[in-house]
Amino acid sequence: MKTAHQRIQEISKVMKRAVEKAAEKHRLMGVPMVVWKDGKVVEFLPESARAPRPRKEK
Repeated sequence: MKTAHQRIQEISKVMKRAVEKAAEKHRLMGVPMVVWKDGKVVEFLPESARAPRPRKEK
């Protein structure tokens, strides 16, 4: 039986891989990803992940 710590590590790996796959799909389609960061909705292109920009209000 796995410990809680081992299960959390497994879940973290799976989540990281899912985010990587999503980022790759967005990059290939040329559409921004939208995430919640510091209490705000932020969109960014995966290749510019280090420079998120606030989402424009409609």
